[in-house]
Amino acid sequence: MATKAGVGYSEEFDSYLAGQQAAIEAMSPLEGQEPHLVILFTTSRHHPETFSEAVRSVVGAVPLFIGGYGVGVITNTSLGYDGYQSGVMAIYSDTINFDTFLVEHLAINEYEAGRRLAQMIDAHPFEGQDPSLMIFYDAVDRSSGKLKMNMATPLCKGINSVLDCSTIPTTGAGLTGDMMFRPTYQWFQDKIYQNTVMGLGISGKAKKFSSIMHGCRPASGYHLVTAAEGNTILEIDHKPALEFMQALLGAKTGLAFEDYGFFLTIAINRGDKYAEFNPYNYANRMCVNVHKERQGIVMVENDIAEGTEIQFMRRSVDFEYMKTETSKLLGSIKAEGMVPQFAFYIDCAGRAAHYFGSDIEEATIIQKELRDIPMIGWYAGVEIGMVQEKCEPLEWTGVLNIIAE
Repeated sequence: MATKAGVGYSEEFDSYLAGQQAAIEAMSPLEGQEPHLVILFTTSRHHPETFSEAVRSVVGAVPLFIGGYGVGVITNTSLGYDGYQSGVMAIYSDTINFDTFLVEHLAINEYEAGRRLAQMIDAHPFEGQDPSLMIFYDAVDRSSGKLKMNMATPLCKGINSVLDCSTIPTTGAGLTGDMMFRPTYQWFQDKIYQNTVMGLGISGKAKKFSSIMHGCRPASGYHLVTAAEGNTILEIDHKPALEFMQALLGAKTGLAFEDYGFFLTIAINRGDKYAEFNPYNYANRMCVNVHKERQGIVMVENDIAEGTEIQFMRRSVDFEYMKTETSKLLGSIKAEGMVPQFAFYIDCAGRAAHYFGSDIEEATIIQKELRDIPMIGWYAGVEIGMVQEKCEPLEWTGVLNIIAE
């Protein structure tokens, strides 16, 4: 029978009905075969235990479970966010192998959690050609009663310290259930967790093809961070960061300091800074707040340290570019004599039309290009892609992954 994959979508308010509805739809293309892997995603409005129980009632006790919260869900024919959206993908295959990995207590030390996950994967006896890896981590830590974001930068550094991601391509997402950063949950096998990082290994006759759909282009030359602390940039080119930004943007923008949060995007170019713009060398970092007293800019990640050269980016979701990149990816699969089986699309929640201020949902471009290739996607807090043969957190991007055999 080779590989069969199906996807279901629901916007039912009731978590049990939503799980049943999505699972029944996902199981239909499997033609009675019991799936080997089931992937679950819902927004934070659903009850995690109730939803997974409902899915189990449809798919049976055997399949591996993995998944978590997203701001919204995307499938081939549906998408939505900020409501009761849920999605399920069911996969049967006698040629593709799936292995799942879990590390708890992510918030204690993100680097150590990434290193431990990578050690588990590095020691695992994968079958077939070189495996690929998807990672899902809880982006929100409220274990102390206050909001703290789990950082993807040290997590990825921990993974890269052990794994050669050029041979085990690693992509993934930071899981966030809504834009209010309420507590998130992860499904792993038959248990429900928080503050974990999970890995999904895909091996056998399968190969993962990935593309980064950037939503930003450079809007400035290079500037030097001359003082920083943690995830706060204090000085740029030896000037207080807020003062520098005000001078750079000019008074006519009408932006107050408070508007810089979620408006400013800064990038680090991992490639040749004198070469033509290559989006695959860029890692975007988003500003989330300002520190008025210290004249600082607060970033999502903490890797923009003193001495880092940065560029300011202009947000621009180019639909034609996305269409071209998806077409290239499908062309690469065809050129290798392989056939797409299913896909994952990890989309920055900020790119949703409601937040971006667009009349068109950019994810519809992916839907149209993939056509009947079963796809589940979700709106994430952080996207993880491959930059210079290492896994790296990205922001304001979409990461498309197609599994082919």
